[in-house]
Amino acid sequence: MAKFDQYLAINDYNYNDHMRKNSNEQLIKIMDSQLPKRKLLKISKIEKIVYLIITMVAVIFAFAIIYSITTVQTINNKNAIIKAENDKMKESVDELQQKVNELLRADRVKKIAKKKGLSDNK
Repeated sequence: MAKFDQYLAINDYNYNDHMRKNSNEQLIKIMDSQLPKRKLLKISKIEKIVYLIITMVAVIFAFAIIYSITTVQTINNKNAIIKAENDKMKESVDELQQKVNELLRADRVKKIAKKKGLSDNK
């Protein structure tokens, strides 16, 4: 070890710097192998336009789907309201029909006829 220290002292050689340079070079090689190629980083104008058009079409379809869903939902809500009103009307019609049937009972009609002085002709 003493000779190695003398060699470093004589040649003014820093072993740690040498190791740092080698480790940096190795890291750069590893990083370059993991990064996409330079050709992939350059995108042509035509590709940009195509990607932009695809993105815009996707956004337009998303808005169209949302619009159609909300339109269908509002129509369904209006339909439910109209059905509820229709049910109320049917109930009132049934109540009125029941009252008419009560008024047209034979017993009641005979009673009213006797009060008015009418007789029963069989």
